[in-house]
This record gives sequence, C-alpha cells and structure tokens, in this order.
Amino acid sequence: MDMESRNEKSQNNGGGGGGGEVAKRCRVPYDLIHFDILPRLSFKSLSRFKNVCKAWHDLISNDPFFALEQSRGTSPTSSGFAYLGRRGLEFLSSPNTPVGVPDPSLSFLGSHHIRLVASTNGLLCFYVFALYFNFLCVLNPATQEYGPIPQSRRCRYGVGLAFDPSTSPTHYALVYPKRDHVAGAVDEVVEYRFKVFSSCTGKWVQSAQKVIVSGFRWRHQTPALFCGGVLYWDCVEYLIWFDPCKDLAGWMLLPAAVSGRARHAIGSSSEGQVTCTVILEDTVEVFVMKDGNAGCSCGEESWSRRYRVSLEGMVEKNRQVFAEFCNTMRLRNRSLSERLLSRWFIQPLAFEGGDKLYLWVRARNGKRGKERVLCHDLGKGEVTLISNNVSFAPGEDRIFAYRNTMARFPNWAN
Repeated sequence: MDMESRNEKSQNNGGGGGGGEVAKRCRVPYDLIHFDILPRLSFKSLSRFKNVCKAWHDLISNDPFFALEQSRGTSPTSSGFAYLGRRGLEFLSSPNTPVGVPDPSLSFLGSHHIRLVASTNGLLCFYVFALYFNFLCVLNPATQEYGPIPQSRRCRYGVGLAFDPSTSPTHYALVYPKRDHVAGAVDEVVEYRFKVFSSCTGKWVQSAQKVIVSGFRWRHQTPALFCGGVLYWDCVEYLIWFDPCKDLAGWMLLPAAVSGRARHAIGSSSEGQVTCTVILEDTVEVFVMKDGNAGCSCGEESWSRRYRVSLEGMVEKNRQVFAEFCNTMRLRNRSLSERLLSRWFIQPLAFEGGDKLYLWVRARNGKRGKERVLCHDLGKGEVTLISNNVSFAPGEDRIFAYRNTMARFPNWAN
C-alpha cells in the first residue's frame, strides 16, 4: 500500500472526534489513555477534562470502573492536606498540585454546625451538631456523596475511619475507642475497648478485643490514622491500634525521640508504612515503622529513622522565606533561627512519603491568625510557603492528610 492510500485510509477511519480521534492520531491505544493515563490525574484536573468530548465526560462522570482505578492510584498530584475553615473545606498542597472539590463550602450538607473528625483515602467523617440530635456523617466531597451514620450520637472524639478502595471499594468501617480507668489499680491503668460500625451491615458491634496500658496519656483531639488495613490512635508516647478486618488490637511505643516537649505527627507513606515526624528543639526527624506491621513489636526498635534535618540549617538556607516571620533588623546578637523558635511553634504535619516535609508554624503567644504552612523539599533543601493564612472554623484546630479521589461512596447496608 502506497503512502497516499494509507493517508486516505487513515482519514476514513479518523471519524468520531474527541478522545478516540486523539488516540488514533497519537497512535496511543484507547485503553491506555482511558484506563492508565487519565486515572493518574487529580480529580480537579479530571473535572476540567470532562469537557474535552462526550466520551470523556461519560467516562469520568459515570464509569464506576474508571472511578475505582482513579481512587486506587498513588499519584502525588491528588495528595495534600485539608482542614475546616470559616468558609468550608480548605486545602493545602505543594506547588503545581491541584487539589480541590466542586463545593468546598459543603452547602449540600445544610446549615448545621460540623466538626471534621477523620480523613481516609478521599472519604471524610464529620460530627454534625443538628437541632435535635447529633450524629456522624461520612462523605466524599469530590463526588458530593454522603450518608449519616445511625446511632452515632455518643461517638464524637477519636473516631477512626477505615476505607481502602484498592481492597474493598464498596465498604468502609468506623471504629470508636472507648477509654476507661481500671478501678483498684495501684498505678494509673487504662483499658480501651472498641465499638465498630460496618457499612456492610449498617450496625455497630462491640469488639471483644481490649487493650490495657499503664501510665500513659490520651490525645483524644488527635485524628486517627488508617494505614495498611489498621487504625492507629496517637496517645503521646505510644500508639493504640485496631484491625477492623481481623478484629485484633494492641499497642506499641512511639520512637524514643517522642518524649518530653517533643512535637510529633503520625502519617502514612505511599509505601503503606506508618511514619512519625518529630521536632525536638532545633531538629526534625522522620521515622518509619519497620515492616509496616503493627503487631511485629511493641518496643522502640520497631522504628527506623529515615530523615534528620537541622532547623537552623533549613532557616539559614531559606532566609528570604523565614525573614517574614520576624523583623531581621531587631535580631541583635541572636540568629534568625533562634529568633524564629523563640516566637513561633513549628509543628510537623503528617509525613506522607516522597521528598516533601510539611511544617505548620504557629505563634507562641497563643494568638490565632497568620498561621502558616511550609513545604520543605528534602532533596533540594528548599522551603516553599504553601499558605500564609490558615484560618480555622470556630472549635477547629486540626489539619488532616487528604487525598482527592473519585471513590464512589459505599452506602451502608448495601
């Protein structure tokens, strides 16, 4: 066949327009574009690409298999942080990472006062303060699908949300850890029991598992972490964990660096490992749980250190960014890092893997407003200002790891 005949045949077969024509023109297989390339994009980008053609609109809006593939992806373009601000959901992410939802005001939930309590793989859990009764509500803000949880009025603090679209895309679980002091104990002994809600049954069940620990404190304000099928609760010096699928529970110590006045945050890496970021004096350290197995060990040897960063070195290398926090003309004999640490708290956010470390900077005088979030590139040593004004809704003071996904909302008892 000569070149002219091949061109004529190509023109005759190029009809249909839109995504199919692009695929033929680029000689890229249809399935590769629709089920390998597009699902790797963020929800915010896909929302714009729906207008490319009718085929793409139907694929992105209505195809459950496509939504599942997008929610299973591990692309960092969909990852960031979320918090409840005065105007609704607010998002924080590294530069060139488009994370967002169609209606961040959450107007579709009505005018109720809400509190964000959990975030896992694109699903959020809110505690809703209604006129006559309060309840938990699980939703996907990207798809605006949601559902109230029955008999959840008393499950307010510490609720953990378990949802993994890669293994169970149609079901989720909520776990509420109930904490009681053991009467008659010589030392302060605490017992944890777990109440579990399953979307498969639409009911709460009391687990037979219990965890007994001694001499430890409870951080009920810290959100639970879901990683590798297991929920973790940060209790200052140790972690309580519960596996909702296997109905197993236990506890393990945090790294030895988490002691005294050290500030820390737990997270989940892209490799499925629990991480712990610690700031002690002028050093930031990132630890990773060995083997990613909560039950492997209870000791501090369960952790290995992956990164160690000097705050002084970070500040000195990025003086232009940090100079905004304090007047350099009034430093006198103190370095910029000393001046910074004397006036501001630097709180780590959850380390989600990769080479980005996020830091939340707050005033030491307790005044709210002008709170900032920084992104530190561990490879280049560069610091970028992500947000210059983190403004929380009344009663809110937590920033959650968030992943923008199209996971279809798994209605309970479905």
